[in-house]
Amino acid sequence: MSIPKEPRQLMINLMYLVLTAMLALNVSAEIINAFFMLDKGIKKNNEIVEASVVGVIASMEETAKTKTQYQPLVEKAKEAKNITVGFNTFVTGLRERMVEESGGAYTAEEANDQGHPELAGKPRGKKDKDTPQRIFVSGDYGGQGKKDPQGPILAEEIKKLKKSYVDFVGGLWDNGGIKGTVFADPKKKEEVLARLESEMTLVADEKYDPAGHEGKSWEDFTFGHMPVAAIYPMLRKFQNDARTSEAAVINFLASQMGKMELTYDKFDVFSQSSKPYILLGEKYESEIALGAYSSQAD
Repeated sequence: MSIPKEPRQLMINLMYLVLTAMLALNVSAEIINAFFMLDKGIKKNNEIVEASVVGVIASMEETAKTKTQYQPLVEKAKEAKNITVGFNTFVTGLRERMVEESGGAYTAEEANDQGHPELAGKPRGKKDKDTPQRIFVSGDYGGQGKKDPQGPILAEEIKKLKKSYVDFVGGLWDNGGIKGTVFADPKKKEEVLARLESEMTLVADEKYDPAGHEGKSWEDFTFGHMPVAAIYPMLRKFQNDARTSEAAVINFLASQMGKMELTYDKFDVFSQSSKPYILLGEKYESEIALGAYSSQAD
């Protein structure tokens, strides 16, 4: 698991690790319900990140009204936002399948009868350890013969999404890049992409070593024989990782609107007088030199 720099994201990761450790010791109702509280917190965080991204794009649009040279950045920010859509749909489908396979979701009446109204809409089979194993590891789900295990597929989707972001930003240097931004300087491409990639929290099995986990595959170690309640917020966290990675890309694009890199491509004669005025009969003195300036400065 990578270590995020944003405090809220770090807190979510730590809470999940603590709950998982407690789960290994004792599967009590309180711990199970705590996972649902964590899921609610991650969902709220996703909404905050989404609202922030929407606000950043709106601000970019406003800036581009008077500084039209930035309009290409606005369009690229909107494109970047669409990259996450397919991944979120895929993960939401996994959550829904897991709920369905484990007995469906609590109705509001059932949740109230249990004394936990917050369980409404949550999976009834919250302690079910068999369903995640079948969906993510063995592929034995759906009642129509064996299917492809979803764990390895999820890992590939995570890696594909991260690569999509990096490739998207890398493509902004094509055809001369965007004038007046870092994308017009090909020498900075490698450095920028490396920094941006390090800020993304999307991680699957890239650095996973089965030898360090009793020979288990990444999907078996991550999902195998874990209760539905534990996997429920984990899937939401993958969506959160996607959201924060999307935000990192869009915030980087927005930052280029605030610190335009000027290319000194014009020359002219500049003069600087030793004083702002002279009296009749005085000698006029001035330093005169050839100077460079940027045609983008207007």
